[in-house]
Amino acid sequence: GVPDAVLADAGFEPDTRPRARKGSSRRSPSSRGRRVSTEEIREHVRSRTAPFTLKDVAGGLGGSPMTIRKAVEDLVAAGEVERLGPVPDYRGRGRAPVQYRTKA
Repeated sequence: GVPDAVLADAGFEPDTRPRARKGSSRRSPSSRGRRVSTEEIREHVRSRTAPFTLKDVAGGLGGSPMTIRKAVEDLVAAGEVERLGPVPDYRGRGRAPVQYRTKA
């Protein structure tokens, strides 16, 4: 917030870089999934017949990763969904995602 003339008199070059706006986010609004309730996620998961990952649910329905995780973990605790463990033969970066399956 110091005027450029004062900085120049002190021997500093003025900063010409663009400044970020206050309250701006690094993440663009389009990178977030659409707003989805935990009940919508539960219904979507209950309708699945094949094993799935949390990323599969996000791709098919939308929603934030934490909301999806909470809804699926609630179904696991209720005994409606079974946690199968890491995806076998996973070749991607990082840890293998966890697979789940609805109980019939």
